[in-house]
Amino acid sequence: MKKALFISLLVLQTVWGFDDPKELIQKIVDANYQINPELTILKLFDVEPDFFEHISRDVLQLISANHPSYATDKNHNSNWSKPEGVISQYSLLNVSGRLDDYSTDHNLSTKNKRFAHGLRYPYLAKFIALFPDCTNFRINILHAKSRFTQHQEDICIPNQVSGKPALKLRFHLPIRTNEQASMLMEGNVYHFDPGTIYFFHNGCIHDGINMNEAEPRVHLLWDMLLTEDTFQRMFKRSIPMPSLSQITDVFLEPIQCIGIDPNYKKTARRFPYEESSQITLCPRQ
Repeated sequence: MKKALFISLLVLQTVWGFDDPKELIQKIVDANYQINPELTILKLFDVEPDFFEHISRDVLQLISANHPSYATDKNHNSNWSKPEGVISQYSLLNVSGRLDDYSTDHNLSTKNKRFAHGLRYPYLAKFIALFPDCTNFRINILHAKSRFTQHQEDICIPNQVSGKPALKLRFHLPIRTNEQASMLMEGNVYHFDPGTIYFFHNGCIHDGINMNEAEPRVHLLWDMLLTEDTFQRMFKRSIPMPSLSQITDVFLEPIQCIGIDPNYKKTARRFPYEESSQITLCPRQ
């Protein structure tokens, strides 16, 4: 308990106790290279209930009216992580406007990507517009008895302008979940609550699982370049965002420890650690 409290206080002090993003960047980079991965999950904002209800309605209507892609298809760009069961995805932010078009989800660019269905789903469009430096924005559905297996990604990515290392960070907003749906991070199991926005360090060893026999788990998730705006908006939280309230106790306690699968799917790092340690805030693209 004392150790958990110490880590909680350390995270709070590290993330919210300074104006300079350098220390935040270093802790995120360290975790990406499996060096003292303490900054892995943060609770950042609660979505105001009325707004969340409208977002959820838009998301569920979109799901019911449109065709997804499937991460379990062998050609899908998420299939490398060895998903099991049925996992469907709607790609909301792209050039084509097709919700089953995942081709540019991971091309690391923000240019010319838009949500083409804002007139039909206005609250979802309003929510997406709160986050301007996104490389993708997706609805991810873990259907009954489905999961991603343990894997790690590389969030130190090449800047599209200079080619130098930059950071791409992931965020989750659960829309529908259940007690048998969980997130694993570095061997610890966590439960995410609907209506809360989380930072989730996908450069660490992680997975998502839904062991419910009937109910799906539905999340909005998106990747943002760590620009000056992203730092101010998501971590320093100095940019007001309508209908979102800041969470002061950002630390999330695990509900269980199951350990790391020694056969987890690894991703090679694009840059050596020493080069990634020189990362600064990414210029807007």
